Amino acid sequence: MNTKLDKKLEPTAADPVRRRAAIAVLTRQRAMIFCSALVVTACALLMHFSHAQNPKSPMLIGLGAVLMWLVVFRIDFQRRALLLPDRGDPAKDEKPKV
Repeated sequence: MNTKLDKKLEPTAADPVRRRAAIAVLTRQRAMIFCSALVVTACALLMHFSHAQNPKSPMLIGLGAVLMWLVVFRIDFQRRALLLPDRGDPAKDEKPKV
């Protein structure tokens, strides 16, 4: 179903160095878009409860907020997919033997 995204993530997930770099980039992107989505959502709510001149304005800004939240969830999905190999590797979790 999502073959284009899978083909993009497979080489990155296979290489630990590229995976860590991609996780860092996705984390920054998610944080920035999350903050932006919060601001847009707050603006949409403020416009909804205030008297705006154009009655469709809050609906359009609300649609923008919904789309931004979808992007946040998509980036979070990609980030979690890249974090998955680290969680499944028991060799990294072993404590050194004394």
